[in-house]
Amino acid sequence: MTTGQKSTGHWRLKYIKKCLSIYRVSRLTVAEIQYIKESIKIGLSINQISKITKKNKSTIYYYYTPINGKKYKKIEYDYSDEEIGEFIGIFTGDGGFFFDKSRYKYITRIHTGLVDKDYNDELARFFDKIFHKKPNNYLKLKYNVCILSYYSKDIYLLLRKFLDWNGTKTYSIKLKEPHNHSKGFYIGFLRGLFDTDGNFYRPKKRFSYGTVSDQLAFQVNKLMNYFGFYPTLHINKKEHFYTLSLHGQNAINYLNIIKPRNKRKYTALVYRQDTSFPITVAR
Repeated sequence: MTTGQKSTGHWRLKYIKKCLSIYRVSRLTVAEIQYIKESIKIGLSINQISKITKKNKSTIYYYYTPINGKKYKKIEYDYSDEEIGEFIGIFTGDGGFFFDKSRYKYITRIHTGLVDKDYNDELARFFDKIFHKKPNNYLKLKYNVCILSYYSKDIYLLLRKFLDWNGTKTYSIKLKEPHNHSKGFYIGFLRGLFDTDGNFYRPKKRFSYGTVSDQLAFQVNKLMNYFGFYPTLHINKKEHFYTLSLHGQNAINYLNIIKPRNKRKYTALVYRQDTSFPITVAR
């Protein structure tokens, strides 16, 4: 673009901006639309145009795409039943969703403690593989937490396809259709739950999984039954907390089926100084 073209473009913007002060209404006027398009053509960013027009970025982006093409990489699904089951299990355990009305963004986040930083980075690679898009990966040192996030309506709809929750997700989350999935999906789902909300106590060879969602607890119990395991279910009525546990060889056999991905749990808690508990892991 030449200097003369830029000068002409800025003069036109000045004129259109003057019109906006006269014709400003709740919906976009012809003058506003023209101003947005001209701003995009001369190279103003979506943030700059949003600040000038006081319109949402999603509104600006609607006109940005036909002129400059898509700004954000679209999610492309490429996963097996076991992989999508694991993602659903991970979100069930440590995930959160938020709809930002001001920016019209669907935000999905996965939170892990700093102690699981290696697991967080492993998940970043795993998500990139199944979605063909890297998640935002950052730390919040104030809260000792690692966060992976996506701005994607598609991922939100994917989660809603498999999961159901109302109000506070932690207390109400459950599988939407617990009887209509493959064996691979169930293995991945149980792996994701263990890696986020499960534990293995080596001295007593005890596996445990805990949740405050009563419906999820009973679903997990049924899934473990499906694989031939019958855990003890303990209910703490005061704290509304449900714990499923297995002991001894049953616990070891169970972990060998779900193949944990979280290396801190299967290395630090299982192997220690010996190989008496040969746990295989997800790759």
